[in-house]
Amino acid sequence: MRRPQTLDVTAPDLSVVHSSVSGHEGGNISVQCLYSSGYQKKVKQWCRYKDKSCYTVGRTDTSQNSSVQITDDDERRSFTVLMTGLRLTDSGWYFCSVGDRQVPVQLTITEDPQVPVLTLTKPKPGRYQTFRGQPYLRIQCAPDVSVVSSSVSGHEGGDISVQCLYSSAYQNKVKQWCRYKDRSCYTVGRTDTSQNSSVLISDDIGKRSFTVLMTGLRLTDSGWYFCSAGDLQISVQLTMSAAVTTTTVKLRYRKRNLHNGRIRKDENILHFNQVLVHVRC
Repeated sequence: MRRPQTLDVTAPDLSVVHSSVSGHEGGNISVQCLYSSGYQKKVKQWCRYKDKSCYTVGRTDTSQNSSVQITDDDERRSFTVLMTGLRLTDSGWYFCSVGDRQVPVQLTITEDPQVPVLTLTKPKPGRYQTFRGQPYLRIQCAPDVSVVSSSVSGHEGGDISVQCLYSSAYQNKVKQWCRYKDRSCYTVGRTDTSQNSSVLISDDIGKRSFTVLMTGLRLTDSGWYFCSAGDLQISVQLTMSAAVTTTTVKLRYRKRNLHNGRIRKDENILHFNQVLVHVRC
């Protein structure tokens, strides 16, 4: 009799190592996108929210004088996006795409520190902004749900916080923090406990973000989670490390003079009242 196939639901089908990436004008940035085995043969792309322009694995394209190249690693189930020759106008929201899955990434570009900063012409109210004397319109397109950091680290017994962002369209939707492993979820306004960890979610409608606070962490809290607003989700990986405990050492120092009839010398003798102990749980 053939056994039914079991699916691994402890990790998302698509995720990114960093959900926020920074670079400078003229420089390079790279983004690593991870996918599950079920999406190994799917089309993999790097796209921009603003104009939905996409770059596919195996192709090298140019956009706003920035070179975009995507390389795929089947063995590690990840593909890497490399953008070179960056411009300030490359700033904005992008997303990794594999098949029908997408994960947002925010790219922030700053001026080249070696290029002298020119004084900007002050824009007239309600008109164009200016950069280096030239007018331009600043258009910011963002995903409906995103996170400030897609990878968070903590230690046993400590606390971590995760900030999840949402658009105005999802302001009144149900907001949750869930674990992939068992699909247990915690909702805005409630305080629950899981494996002795307290989970509290607070919503800030003015800033359109909600913050997840986990306290009293345990090693078993490691794993994949996701922020959820309405029907949208964004993944976050939590990595736990063991707590380190150190005891104080007390030393007693005493000098003793020794005589052998000819030579007199000092001998340092150390007496330990306590032993230094490092405990790694």
